[in-house]
Amino acid sequence: MVQPETALQNRIRIRLSKACRDLVHFRNSVGALKDTDGRMVQFGLGAGSPDLVGYKKVTVTPEMVGLNLAVFVGIEIKMPGKKPRADQRHWLENLAAAGGIAGFVTSEDQALDLVGM
Repeated sequence: MVQPETALQNRIRIRLSKACRDLVHFRNSVGALKDTDGRMVQFGLGAGSPDLVGYKKVTVTPEMVGLNLAVFVGIEIKMPGKKPRADQRHWLENLAAAGGIAGFVTSEDQALDLVGM
């Protein structure tokens, strides 16, 4: 059975893919598992990193007309009524302060709004 938050993430990923051709995003699974030798292997971008990461192509200032940049995107997804943990808020705040697109959403429409669609 698919967990409610996973189902929401899947709906958001599909909606973003259909609505925004300039956005490339990936599911960022974070955690750790033991390998076949019993060593812990960590995966994902690290504690607090967003559920979806990627980039959005944008056209830059008049001085650079015609050039494109990839702006990092981080989207933390929560079920309605839930809030991000402190480490997740910190990650999103740092990303936004560096010029990235960052936020937490509880719906497909909020995700589209976050990326400017």
